[in-house]
Amino acid sequence: MFVFYTSNERLFKHFVPAQFSGNGLPLHMPSQVETAGRKRVSPENLEAVRARFFEMLVYKTPKQDPADLEQCGTFERHHFLLGTFNKAMSTLEKYSPTDFHSQHLPAYVLSGLAKNLPLMESIMCGHTTATPNYTALTNCAQNHLSRLHNLKAKYNVNF
Repeated sequence: MFVFYTSNERLFKHFVPAQFSGNGLPLHMPSQVETAGRKRVSPENLEAVRARFFEMLVYKTPKQDPADLEQCGTFERHHFLLGTFNKAMSTLEKYSPTDFHSQHLPAYVLSGLAKNLPLMESIMCGHTTATPNYTALTNCAQNHLSRLHNLKAKYNVNF
């Protein structure tokens, strides 16, 4: 995964609630890609482009000490995987196999979850005997494994 940032155009419509805008009024920031007078892009093509990006509108300069940026490191693929692991499982638990256009879609997600389960256990659950709360962390890892097995059965996926 690559993070690409630009100030050229907003792909998405953004809304900032009044309580966060600073002036007490909500902010509506339209997509700059859909403006009138430009060459029209078909909705299917525009959605295909949007599906490849996460876009965040920064409407106000954050309070950040510049020295923090020198120590922060970079956001990498495994950070994304760890951050979305439980959400992906919850989404698959919420829906049924018939809710997907193809059975390949949940199978793709499940194979990614299974492949990254050891990473999830080692980092998020701290699966090591040197950890003071080893029993609770083992339960964390067992919880992920059991949820994954239940989802594999629910979606009839073998890998």
